[in-house]
Amino acid sequence: MSKILVLDNENIIPDRLQSLLAKENYTVLTAQDGQQGLSLFIAMPNIECVLCSMRMSGLNIIEFTKAIRALDPDIGVILITSHGDVENALEAMKAGAFDYVYEPVNGDELVFSIKDAIRKRNLLKENRRLHEEIIKKNLYFQHLHDSAQQILCHMAPKSCPLLEGLQSCAIYKSCETVGGDMYDIFQIGPYVLFYVFDVCGHGLLSAVVTMMLKSYFQNIKLIYECTGSIPKLDKYFETINREMVKYTPSNLYVTLFAGVYVPKTRLLTYLSAGHVDQYHQTAGTIKPLSSTCPVMGLFEDTEFATKSIKLSPGDRLFFFTDGILEVWKDHVLQTADYLTTMIKNNAQNSLSDTIQSIHDGILNLHDHAVLEDDLTLLGIEIR
Repeated sequence: MSKILVLDNENIIPDRLQSLLAKENYTVLTAQDGQQGLSLFIAMPNIECVLCSMRMSGLNIIEFTKAIRALDPDIGVILITSHGDVENALEAMKAGAFDYVYEPVNGDELVFSIKDAIRKRNLLKENRRLHEEIIKKNLYFQHLHDSAQQILCHMAPKSCPLLEGLQSCAIYKSCETVGGDMYDIFQIGPYVLFYVFDVCGHGLLSAVVTMMLKSYFQNIKLIYECTGSIPKLDKYFETINREMVKYTPSNLYVTLFAGVYVPKTRLLTYLSAGHVDQYHQTAGTIKPLSSTCPVMGLFEDTEFATKSIKLSPGDRLFFFTDGILEVWKDHVLQTADYLTTMIKNNAQNSLSDTIQSIHDGILNLHDHAVLEDDLTLLGIEIR
């Protein structure tokens, strides 16, 4: 039952209208002046509409309307006015009143206006509730997003380690939305293991899969500690692929480049699962290291394959994700030949200077705009 507050010291709501409002299931509360009306409005919760006479003695209708709407910005204030006082009624509506009706009051007109005012109040309150709920959910998801991004940044190496027989240098920057890039390089016994991968898309799901793949690479260390050897890359990632197909959404996949380097023999064995061409710089030439098998996570029966190459002192390897390549301007891809040109132009510079030059050049192509994808770049030089 809706409650209506009536400021009535001149019997503007006669008995017949009181009966009509009662028949419409309205509970009528009355006050003799504006101050009593405000006090009653505060004391009685859930008043849904206010009726007020323009002829109420000692009442500034505009100040009252502002005061009552300060307590409830959605409340509908309906004014009862004479035909000669329409101008003041319009001024009150500018101050926030909902509607006005003429004296003598027509019952049907008054009920229609009351229902309309209550309907609007309920809609406004529901909209506000939904808006606040959306804000809370957005804050919650933003917190999850920020936490995931922070975890990914902590999972990426802070710097490249000193390793036997090679030098390495890397730059890793995540975009504003949580991405799926990750890289690492570390030594396990006589082996140096490194990888870069990119989980498709952005968001929390990509972050979860990134963390999962990171743990698979960490498990290789445990396997070596227990067995004294590391698993073959092709068989190991076939197992991971089956797990991905089984437990992740069907539209989620990963491109990955992983390599095992043996410093003693300078032999590099690598696997590239649908990854963009990586580069091997040797003797003044740049050779692409192309994909050896399909992407991970789409087909359960995918067979993975590896390739091996012999490296020489002075050779350089450049590994990255597609965020390095996908720089567009006026619908034209800007980095088609840019990366290989930068590698050639920096052949005489140190590895760290080369990596930094490529990074700075990519940002210049972006016009230093906010990155829409992660930027991951790993360089290795054979000693």
